[in-house]
Amino acid sequence: MGWLRITLLCAASLLAACSTGTRLAYNNLDTLVSVTVGDYVDLQKPQSAALKRELKTVWDWHRGHELPLYAATLRDLADTLDGGNPDRAEVTRLLQQVEDGLDRIAQTARPGLARLLASLDDPQIASLLAQQQKDLDERLKEWADETPEERRVRLSEKSEGRIDDWLGRVLPTQQALTERRIAAAEQRGAFDVAKQRAEAEQQQALFAAVLASRQQPGFEARLHALNQTEDAVAERDANRERLRSYFVDLAATLDVRQRNHLARRLRDFAQDCDVLAAKPIDPPN
Repeated sequence: MGWLRITLLCAASLLAACSTGTRLAYNNLDTLVSVTVGDYVDLQKPQSAALKRELKTVWDWHRGHELPLYAATLRDLADTLDGGNPDRAEVTRLLQQVEDGLDRIAQTARPGLARLLASLDDPQIASLLAQQQKDLDERLKEWADETPEERRVRLSEKSEGRIDDWLGRVLPTQQALTERRIAAAEQRGAFDVAKQRAEAEQQQALFAAVLASRQQPGFEARLHALNQTEDAVAERDANRERLRSYFVDLAATLDVRQRNHLARRLRDFAQDCDVLAAKPIDPPN
């Protein structure tokens, strides 16, 4: 896992966070990212200071530019829910805005990411790659230790828990949608341990090769290109289209109680974004 992916995962977790914890999580995001990075590599003091500066730059921009956009989008969706179930166009528009937001974070964070990675010495790079491999081994071991039925139950319960959190309850039709989504993922080999290992280790090898050139001109461009190969773009587009289809189908099943519950959650989340956008980040220590 590269540092860009760490940053994106942290940002995505905020988009999905429960309203009561959003402000606390966001205000401590620099600590969260630093701790996560620390799981992969021990930074020297100058590198830690540089990481704090880079995070401040990204999150100052994020507070001032992105959070107001989130608030407007969330209130717009809540208003739509007041009038009925969102249609395909509404769901597609919302998800496109989320995807565009994540892409903007990646673009904004990329220069700082490249500078930090370029500052790592060989032992630090070795530690980063070793931890990446360990993560893969642990994830695939969990899959290998499960029977297909156990995996279906675990993933179904996880998905239904998220639905319940946002909608207040899960309807039988929504449970069936989740089960069909998991079955489709299984059919296309998403949980095939050998297939996933081969693909992941190929990506890790490419990442390692780019890291080996970190002191050479054009490193940032090569780092970006890792996620822009024909296969990577095709896979990303396919995953996004599957997610859109799932949410379109899910939106069509909402009952009045669920719409009201979701609208309240979205407006609470929008208020959190307003408060956070108005509070500047403290200067780094």
